[in-house]
Amino acid sequence: FTTVPGWVTNTKYKVQVRSMDVARNTSTVITQEFIFDTQPPEGEINIPAAGQTYIRSLPYITGTSADVNSLGEIRTVEARVKHLGALLYWSWETMSYSIDQPEQAWFVVSSTVSPLYSIWFTTGTPGGISFVSGFNYEINLRAQDKALNYDLTYSTRTFLYDSLIPVSICTFPSSLYVSGLTLISGTSSDPGGSGVSSVRVRVRRESDGYWWSSVDGDFVPAITENVASGVNPWTLSITQGLIDNTSYYVETRAIDYAGNIESYPGGGSRTFWVDYSSPTSGIGDPDATYEKTLTAITGTAQD
Repeated sequence: FTTVPGWVTNTKYKVQVRSMDVARNTSTVITQEFIFDTQPPEGEINIPAAGQTYIRSLPYITGTSADVNSLGEIRTVEARVKHLGALLYWSWETMSYSIDQPEQAWFVVSSTVSPLYSIWFTTGTPGGISFVSGFNYEINLRAQDKALNYDLTYSTRTFLYDSLIPVSICTFPSSLYVSGLTLISGTSSDPGGSGVSSVRVRVRRESDGYWWSSVDGDFVPAITENVASGVNPWTLSITQGLIDNTSYYVETRAIDYAGNIESYPGGGSRTFWVDYSSPTSGIGDPDATYEKTLTAITGTAQD
């Protein structure tokens, strides 16, 4: 044929052909049906979620795909993972980031459902694609339908992987005894790189087991967690309830932007005593206005 019909996408067609020789003998009719499909399919990464900047755990990368045509079907779904620091792509052959050519880094994901690839997955850490704390990664996804159309834009996720627990420390009071105190303070850090989002502080009065509550502005019977001001350094004001000759215990925990949570008591708890009373002292010798001999000056002192 020198001309063809105006094909319409998402339409099923049937082509029949037979031949005839000069003796007017005819061949068997040959039939071929096909679906005309020019529209690209769509693939989407669901985990990691869109906008998820920091990730602390990624055992599986998952998503969906579909052909926008009702008669179309997905042929395959491919992904690639880039280590943005090393500028290399993941290789299942070497089980490392060793591919430097983007088009050679695509691999076919897994699917166990019908229609095939409507839900797909690939294994992350542990056991599959390696993600290491402190590094940035990019995942691309593309789908191809049975008419060999690729989706026009890749579904992409970029994130920092951080599976390490942040660390918080109480550094003030720095001595065992204090004569006046309006706040306690400390530092925090996040070895995984996402950064500390908040520091929580618990302060227990040892004489009665009461806990400081910033909400109540006093010590209360229930275990109470307070949100510190700032993260590095952080501070917590204590406005009342500090009793003379009483010890206090401080413990902390930090939370990072990836959702990793440090356990109490934190990286450096602290115990201190409040001592408002002035000490007393007395002179034992000399004990008179005039002294003929004085081999030692003696006295007493107590707090």
